[in-house]
Amino acid sequence: MPDAAGVVIGVYSPEESEEALALERLCVQGISYRLSFRRSTFHRRAENFPEWRIFTARLEGRLVGVAAGAVKEVLLHGQPTRASFFFDLRVHPAFRGRGIARRLAVEAKAWGRARASFSYTYTLADNRVARHLAEVFGGVAAGGYAYLVYPVYRVHPSRDHAAPGGFREVHDAMLAASGPLDLYADPQCAPGRGGYVASWILRRGKDLAGCSAWSNRGILGEVVESIPLPLRLASRLAATWPLRRASWPHFPAPGEELRSWYLFDFFATHPSLARDLMRQVAGKARDYGIDYCYLPHDSRDRWLGAVRSDLPRLFGPIIPYRLLVGGGAAEARPLERTYVDVRDL
Repeated sequence: MPDAAGVVIGVYSPEESEEALALERLCVQGISYRLSFRRSTFHRRAENFPEWRIFTARLEGRLVGVAAGAVKEVLLHGQPTRASFFFDLRVHPAFRGRGIARRLAVEAKAWGRARASFSYTYTLADNRVARHLAEVFGGVAAGGYAYLVYPVYRVHPSRDHAAPGGFREVHDAMLAASGPLDLYADPQCAPGRGGYVASWILRRGKDLAGCSAWSNRGILGEVVESIPLPLRLASRLAATWPLRRASWPHFPAPGEELRSWYLFDFFATHPSLARDLMRQVAGKARDYGIDYCYLPHDSRDRWLGAVRSDLPRLFGPIIPYRLLVGGGAAEARPLERTYVDVRDL
């Protein structure tokens, strides 16, 4: 395998944004459902963190790779420390297999380790290449999360009304309902800051549910390159008479930027309350012109089945991600209950 001889590793500057965006458009993600990304500047996602750096790889002056890292304050097993998060690794398709990704990962890892006690990253659970590179960067698998794709296309009745809430109110209620977390970082959301949209809370007697919405539009918008064959067939079927009179999810077309929200800090003390909250938030998403809500969760969330019961499985897949960590106490003790920072998504 050719090595990365001649590749020069540097530090990104905002003047390189257009070149980095052009590189990213070539780095399509996924297998059957293929996506590229759109953002206002390449460094826009990194700006969600107080301390960050993007590394570049150039070959004969040409930008052939990028990788980013950020450092933030976290609680690890209840103790305050600093973590480095690794993201946005991109290598030009024509220059893969030359060790460029490894060079970038090592550089980002060294930068993060000099500023934090451990590092972490996420990869798609079934992405073997990305997982291998993440293991080079990170270390050991330490759990992860998944998100439910929830298409917004039906109006479902619900018993109670979800009231607008403040981010901090919902966040603190979620923490109280979730119990102790092995890894936690405050996402530091506020109206008008980052991609934060709004928060809602639903009460029924002593039971409580809540969530907040985040939009990645302009930060890391998803552009459809191709969709799986079953969805293409369903789209054609839905266009035929009399099926076109039925209610169907939005079928994305190649070149379209998905209109979506991440619903983070989602919690419920009773499954039926989670279903009703999701129904109402989906209605609010429709009012904003949103087609999909993404609902991060883990296997311990008892409310998932109730939320998913409103969806045909073809239109509501679950996408799993793996967390990898390296360094210090993060490797020494299992991370069984982790908080997913919406800025990492």
